[in-house]
Amino acid sequence: MEVVSKGMFEIYEKLLSVKFVKVTLDSSFYWHEDVELYRVDDTLNNNQTLGYFYLDLFPREGKYGHAACFGLQPSCILEDGTRQVSICAMVANFTKPTKDKPSLLQHDEGFLFFSLFSLKI
Repeated sequence: MEVVSKGMFEIYEKLLSVKFVKVTLDSSFYWHEDVELYRVDDTLNNNQTLGYFYLDLFPREGKYGHAACFGLQPSCILEDGTRQVSICAMVANFTKPTKDKPSLLQHDEGFLFFSLFSLKI
């Protein structure tokens, strides 16, 4: 998972001229401790923030069993001319890493991860 995520971020950063920055906030901003938040900055426009996305990638009790990408807040131009940033969440159930074993993705899981990510980016 770590290698695939890093590689995927690098590919999209080059293709789209963006930068993905991991955001660390108080735990009250996340619905589970495994969830990560990233900011997307436009490297061609003074690193203007384009939006945010949550990654909720590992299974847990009570979480449904399929993968999806949800739009939480659309991007738009507000009445005062400022831009509202986009926020989305990718939710999946990939194998969770442990201290002794990384999360190893099967080929179809890697394909799914790239596919879901491209839906909202």
